[in-house]
Amino acid sequence: MAPPSSGLQNPNQPNSAQTAPPRWTHAKLQDAQPVVWRASAFSIYAQRLKEDLMLAHSVDRDQPNLATSPQPVNSLPLGLDWKRWALSLSDDHIAFKPALPDRPIVVKTRTPVIVPPNAQVSLFVSLPVWVEVSAGKSASDLSPLEVFCTQKLSNTWYGTNFEGELCYALKSRARRSLEDLDDEPLRAVCRFSTRNRSEEALPLEKIRVAPEHLAIYETKEHLWTTSLNVEFLGKDLPSRVTYESERPGEAKGGKLMREPAKSPKSASFLDHFVFKNLFHNA
Repeated sequence: MAPPSSGLQNPNQPNSAQTAPPRWTHAKLQDAQPVVWRASAFSIYAQRLKEDLMLAHSVDRDQPNLATSPQPVNSLPLGLDWKRWALSLSDDHIAFKPALPDRPIVVKTRTPVIVPPNAQVSLFVSLPVWVEVSAGKSASDLSPLEVFCTQKLSNTWYGTNFEGELCYALKSRARRSLEDLDDEPLRAVCRFSTRNRSEEALPLEKIRVAPEHLAIYETKEHLWTTSLNVEFLGKDLPSRVTYESERPGEAKGGKLMREPAKSPKSASFLDHFVFKNLFHNA
């Protein structure tokens, strides 16, 4: 039986012909009526109690690999760890938006990729997507409240004993073909292109990605980020790192979901330092 619709007014509610409702949308909450937003195994629960907004999340690995808009629920799971946000009665709109992890990610390919001298290769890497929840008086007047981490990532230090940074670690198959990508609601695809301008083979095992320089786009098949390009000039020279400012060709016509936190045109010295060691760190 479908849940009652009287508890939630969703301005983006799909018609019955659609099999998958919008994943990233906003909705108007009714007092005391809990709703759930789902993507794969991850669920976020929200309930407005007069001026307060209650938020909680859960992970259920047995849940179908589907993504849904906020839907009213008749009962709530036991043991949820709620957070209470003190808002106002007029803050009755809630929105769900994709976000990226808050630290750089060092992606390790499951099988090293060797780039021949004077050759170029493009790899597609799936980055974890977190969920930002916002609330406000309308869909155009929203303020971020909380970002939910959807996947626990291990920590890794990148650099030397004297200079470097704390990053997240992620293993990836680093696909070369779009056809090999799965449609995962809580992943964003980043195209990583490496040009080896040196006269030696380049073993590519790790990729450092700075999410703050990436935008997010939504297409029918995937979430996409802007692309990352690296030119390897030789083991004694810093690599040239470029974060694209335009959407990737694969996301043509896609909807912009998030701007980069920092301008992708500004690459720090640390970017060059880390990439120089990234390709030669045994």
